[in-house]
Amino acid sequence: PAGTVCNAGTDAVDGSRDAVCDPQEVCSGFADDPCPPDFVRPAGTVCDVGSGNPNGGSVCDPDEVCSGAADDPCPADSFATSSVVCRADAGECDVAENCPGSPDQACPVDSFEPSGASCGDATDNDCTNPDTCDGAGNCLANHEPADTQCWGPNPDSNGFNPLGNRCKYACDGGGQCVSHITLNCCGNGIVEAGEQCDDGNQYSGLPPAPDGSLEFCPSDPAFNCQFVAGTSSLYVRGSSRAPATDVKACQVEFVVVNPNNPPDRYGLADYRQTCVDQDPTCDFDPLPGRCGFITVACANVSDPNLPACSPAANNGLRRLEARPLLTALGLNPVIAAQYQSNTTQMAAALTHLFDPSNPGAGFTNQAPLFASQQNLCSEPKILTVFSASNRPNESARARFSLRVFSEDGRVPKGRTKRSVLRLTCKARPLP
Repeated sequence: PAGTVCNAGTDAVDGSRDAVCDPQEVCSGFADDPCPPDFVRPAGTVCDVGSGNPNGGSVCDPDEVCSGAADDPCPADSFATSSVVCRADAGECDVAENCPGSPDQACPVDSFEPSGASCGDATDNDCTNPDTCDGAGNCLANHEPADTQCWGPNPDSNGFNPLGNRCKYACDGGGQCVSHITLNCCGNGIVEAGEQCDDGNQYSGLPPAPDGSLEFCPSDPAFNCQFVAGTSSLYVRGSSRAPATDVKACQVEFVVVNPNNPPDRYGLADYRQTCVDQDPTCDFDPLPGRCGFITVACANVSDPNLPACSPAANNGLRRLEARPLLTALGLNPVIAAQYQSNTTQMAAALTHLFDPSNPGAGFTNQAPLFASQQNLCSEPKILTVFSASNRPNESARARFSLRVFSEDGRVPKGRTKRSVLRLTCKARPLP
């Protein structure tokens, strides 16, 4: 009858694939009608569809194809193990994919390194951060925005760079620290509103500066370019009277760079300032046998440590005058000449005071001063004091006493105040 198999082909060998490569032939059911000729599909005919070609190719389970030979069945199903890479790593933010290791399973979808993973340039400084992946296969350059302040000139410095200046450098948006002046910035070299000085650097205010120069203006941002380094406890009163009852102490005060000098009995800066010859924290004269004290004089001071004294209550100042201690003039002529020079320097400095409320005027103010003109300070001066010996470990010492006479603005007659600053230089100890 019709349908009777007369040539089995490959059907009997692999019925599950319907004998794609060499199908069976069957009788037509007509008399004298022979078995049809053997039909064989050409080589390359797909007889078992694999995982197809999504996600990067048919590496994991390729198609099986016929050989084109009679009675040759479809090849057995083959697939790659899970150790086979079906999609290679395309970059730092991509990951390679492996075959699942089971039949008919395609290469997994493309995946990437997680957002924030490291890639590219690992440079980390004021103007750029290490590159990171975005989670979609891209490596991002994480530069700081343009005009972000940076220390410079060393672009690899994170945090404070003693040779740099955040007021004079800024990021360019491309990861570089370039020259750029930031206005209203303590350390840009411009005396702006609220500043008493601006020396163009951002050192801590204690000389010498890291570049070897003398440091007069405490221009670290925390001090806001104030001679008093941001705290009135550094004001040196010109007497030893009780601060709670001294009604004239704020007429004239001093600032002396001498961070290790012991305070007075009230815990305030002592008018008696002592330095050991060649101590770099307080001696700014390079020659042995003498000390150079960096000194600033301030007038009409609003000092919270002196509650009984105020510029307003004193009605300002009528007069400021520096005088040497008369006994100093009877010393060795060389010493006497130096001490007279010290006094002359400070006398001139008291006629060139800086008013923080009028920074544009610079160091041009002098007595008389209104009560509203407060915290006016002179330029810093180096006052030289001899130790009386340039040989170490001698007990010799010498003192210089500066006297500043001031008269407040009370009427009809002002009150006079004598403010004393005593500077002592001690011979250095043996090494």
